[in-house]
Amino acid sequence: MPHPLGVPSSAPDQALRALAEFRTAVYRCFGRWADTLFELVDALAGGGRVGSVAELTFEPVLRRGHGSVYQALEHGQVHPAAAGTLLAGQVRPGRVLLLGVDSSKFPRPDTRYVPDIGMQYAAERDHTGGSPAVPGWSMQWACQVGLDTGPGAASPATGGAGRVRRGSWGLPVDVRRIGTADNANEVTAAQITDVTTRLHAAGTATAGVPLVFLLDARYCPIYLTQHRPDSAQLLVRLRSDRVFFARPPAKQPGTPGRARKHGPRFALDEPDTWPTPDAEHTTTTSAGAGAGGTVRTRAWHHYHPEPRQRRKWTGTDIIEGTLIRQDHTTPAGRTQVWWLWWAGPPGSFDLPMLAEAYQHRYTIEHVFRFAKQDLGWTRHTPLDPDQAERWTWLVALALAQLHLARPLAADRRLPWEQPCHPDRLSPRRVRRVFRHTVAALPTPARAPKPARPGPGRPKGSTNKNPRTRQPVIKKGRPANTGHPKGRNPNATTKPKT
Repeated sequence: MPHPLGVPSSAPDQALRALAEFRTAVYRCFGRWADTLFELVDALAGGGRVGSVAELTFEPVLRRGHGSVYQALEHGQVHPAAAGTLLAGQVRPGRVLLLGVDSSKFPRPDTRYVPDIGMQYAAERDHTGGSPAVPGWSMQWACQVGLDTGPGAASPATGGAGRVRRGSWGLPVDVRRIGTADNANEVTAAQITDVTTRLHAAGTATAGVPLVFLLDARYCPIYLTQHRPDSAQLLVRLRSDRVFFARPPAKQPGTPGRARKHGPRFALDEPDTWPTPDAEHTTTTSAGAGAGGTVRTRAWHHYHPEPRQRRKWTGTDIIEGTLIRQDHTTPAGRTQVWWLWWAGPPGSFDLPMLAEAYQHRYTIEHVFRFAKQDLGWTRHTPLDPDQAERWTWLVALALAQLHLARPLAADRRLPWEQPCHPDRLSPRRVRRVFRHTVAALPTPARAPKPARPGPGRPKGSTNKNPRTRQPVIKKGRPANTGHPKGRNPNATTKPKT
């Protein structure tokens, strides 16, 4: 019989010990205001839906008042390197390590006094007829995906047998902000390098275990290939209108002129230009709404785009990779097509593994939704980008705590919910019983000191230090390519004066 409060009758000692050690390590990741920051993480992991930061003070684990909470968020200190190293040590080992990398907006549309604000894409406004963008910050997460296990489920990350099932669990490994003056590809390349280094230092990424980073079409696959760590693999989605070229034929002796740089043309939207694939793999789906459908995966090796000066990558060298096309056909006959770019160490190409890998990238969308709807990630309204990044780290650490508490939680379902196997509990169900799961664990945070509230602003006085009004940065296409706005660098005529 499960405990009425949701605590298993015989919790595994190893999982409980790992959770206690993780909580102690989380406390060491904080500098100033460490006690309040740690209790904030506990309140995020075990409370109800977060409507605002002030509402967290109603949680029993948060023994500070709302004044201390806001002071901690404004003046507290989170060590990103220590937090990233701690999260990398929690990555679940398997025969494949899948990590999704994507960015999400931290909207701040109602203020004009926040620095370094840019226009961020808002999918919910894309079909309303207005501008599909809102002022805010861009926060990029790297999460381990493909973590769902249990009866009838298999995953490239766990190596289980059975049906492949995508779930909503993702383990944050690193978070960082992309500023308005930063290049998203440069930040992503640095993030992939840092995560790879930490995984090797933690002993999780070992020789013989593929480390695959999954990215969407907004990132430049060529630039990331140029800066790819030696042990990492990249699987990046491509737009369906791109054009690539094969290797040119060898120059015949005695032929005048230089050797050709490009071979036959390969247009993703022109099937007549596709040669016979170098590898092919076909599977039948047996889980989800598309059960009974087929997934056909084809690959072509040694293809490259045409280098140009206005491209996003460095230099004009030929950068080769593998083109992959996936056709997902449902029993009703509907077909969805994915074009992917793969780059990795020589001899590490595994088409059956890659055919199942990219579908797990969409798990990071579930992570964003859970962080925003349940953990209140975007409910906080900071006036400083560093404070927003500090708050994002707290949300990531709270989500990591829920991941570690997953083996300890029993199902405490609501009357209208269906019963669920303990190995398939969602993050929301684990969060529902987290407070009771860790009730017996000690807290490293010190007890608050009794104090009286400050006098506040004198009655009748006004603010003598008004904030400076800040502009919203709008980046155009020339700025994204690394060139200043205005004149084409290849133009030969002089601009009009």
